[in-house]
Amino acid sequence: MKIHEIKKNNLYPGEKYQNASVISWKNKLLLFYQVQEKLSDKKNKIFVCFLDGEYQPIKGSNIKIMPKKNTGQFLEGRVLFEDSRAFLFKGGLFLAYSIFNLEYSVCLMRFCQLDKNFQVTNDYFIDYGNNLLNLKALKGGKKLSRQPWKLKWERNWQFFEYQKKLYFTYLPHRVCRISLHNNKINKKFVSPQKIYWEYGAIRGGTPPIMIGDTFYSFFHSYEIKNKAERLYHIGAYSFKLTNGFKIANFTRKPILSGKIEEIYKMRAVVFPCGAIYDGNKWIVSYGEDDKDLRIMEISHKELLEKMAIPGVKDDIRFFFSKVLAIGPTTYLNINEGIGQIGLILKKISPKTYHFLKKYLKKIF
Repeated sequence: MKIHEIKKNNLYPGEKYQNASVISWKNKLLLFYQVQEKLSDKKNKIFVCFLDGEYQPIKGSNIKIMPKKNTGQFLEGRVLFEDSRAFLFKGGLFLAYSIFNLEYSVCLMRFCQLDKNFQVTNDYFIDYGNNLLNLKALKGGKKLSRQPWKLKWERNWQFFEYQKKLYFTYLPHRVCRISLHNNKINKKFVSPQKIYWEYGAIRGGTPPIMIGDTFYSFFHSYEIKNKAERLYHIGAYSFKLTNGFKIANFTRKPILSGKIEEIYKMRAVVFPCGAIYDGNKWIVSYGEDDKDLRIMEISHKELLEKMAIPGVKDDIRFFFSKVLAIGPTTYLNINEGIGQIGLILKKISPKTYHFLKKYLKKIF
């Protein structure tokens, strides 16, 4: 594995850079990124530039991505464009991004199509999850609570193409197929397999890329350290085309983690937004510490070596790791997120389940 620093001297001038998304289009290497010109502005912009063979921005190639005017009706107030992720669909270049309104504490997802000059030709909004609720809140000028049971932000959707149809992943692993004729979801797939990851909740990352009959995607997560500090990680997982895009395997441990000793504003961040597979290695772009951009190269062989197939052993290990972490009484009363072993045990053998609960309670 090799890390490349993306130097800022040929990027659009700014004080803060985030969310690098690399993609290959028409034999050119592109990098989408967001920049905040001044930290005091509390606003940022999305740019695209060309990269050379060393993953460095080519001087004078920065182009600003401008949303269509009809999106302006809900972009009043302090607005951030975040998490830009480039993807291809039917040979065309698209960009997914989130709109975060600081005034109303609302975040929603959109994506757009770009022409050869990187001008927005079509802009799309998908009614899924809480996306429409966020949109209505902004249009109506209504401030909503940030409490998750009242309003959930929508971000980190990863789009991909399969058989000339557009899909996106919605983690934990759910795949949705989109119709661009009416901007609706016309089919959903939910994988019965889980990713047992002990480094914080899994969140979105890079648009999935297909190799053979398998899609691969890099994700991010974070752990809370010392009450407030966030330590971010990058992992990867894969899913098959068959059986409803079922999860195939995943990395057991982080591929890359933030540097806890170099926390910037209480965060040690590594945040992946783009990936390219060149037939031998992966080229993954990510933001570091909410201020720098990086490229990670990792061979496909090394990635596969870090991956494991989900199985019963993982269920057991995950189950007992949770029991040890938060205590048996609390854990065994949880109905969701306790791993397949916990759910199966409670369903097929309540007697064993309650015996285990009682036995563990004595131990602790």
